[in-house]
Amino acid sequence: MRRAGKRDYDPSVVARLSLIAFAKQGGLTLAEIRELLRPGPTHERWREIRTRKLEMLRDLERLLRRQRRTLRAAEVCACTTPEECGRATSALGDDRVGRR
Repeated sequence: MRRAGKRDYDPSVVARLSLIAFAKQGGLTLAEIRELLRPGPTHERWREIRTRKLEMLRDLERLLRRQRRTLRAAEVCACTTPEECGRATSALGDDRVGRR
């Protein structure tokens, strides 16, 4: 609907768009957003989605820390061949690489 040359949206549409923007900012997928927009109370769906997302982020943070440690360990590489490097990184793998 237009009023004075501007679109006039129903407040419920604006509220839904606001929720969608908020959910996208939180990294929710389209399927998760669809789940959130289903009719009925949203607090339980938020709790379930939030729990899944936070666990996924914790796993991702652990992976990123492990990758960062691995790349930092490679800063001291002075190997001249891939085989030499493989032996050196194999020794590091026991102590640092892949540890959670």
